[in-house]
Amino acid sequence: MFDFVLTKTYVRIIMCLIEQMFMRCKSKQFMKVIAFEERGVDMSRREKRRVKRIRQIITIGTVLFLLLIGCFGFSVRTANADSTENKRYKYYTSIQVKSGDTLWSIADEYITEEYSSINRYIKEVQKINHLEGTTIITGSTLVVPYYSDEYKL
Repeated sequence: MFDFVLTKTYVRIIMCLIEQMFMRCKSKQFMKVIAFEERGVDMSRREKRRVKRIRQIITIGTVLFLLLIGCFGFSVRTANADSTENKRYKYYTSIQVKSGDTLWSIADEYITEEYSSINRYIKEVQKINHLEGTTIITGSTLVVPYYSDEYKL
């Protein structure tokens, strides 16, 4: 019984602190209401309505806070699951340009689903190899990016 009363008083003090933060109430009035309830003193209707309103606000605030924490925890857990299950590593390889090769034919061979379009892949190849146009010379070496599931040293 003593533990219950102590816990109830503690919760009421926490409710008062929350009310101060959000509603900027006068803590003396609320503490007075808590003291009245603990002693079994009757409160006026106005005080009872005020206490009821405060409890409703705190209950709604607590539920919203817990929902927010729950959603945040779920989103973090989902993001971590996605990142560990489908982790892909980006690598680069050198290729020798053969007769008849174009940037598009090379892109068709090395592009992976991480690239949104073949043109973006070609632009990355051009940037890596410092190419200003789309012309490549037979026998030259190009560095091309690709993604793989396995981790290579």
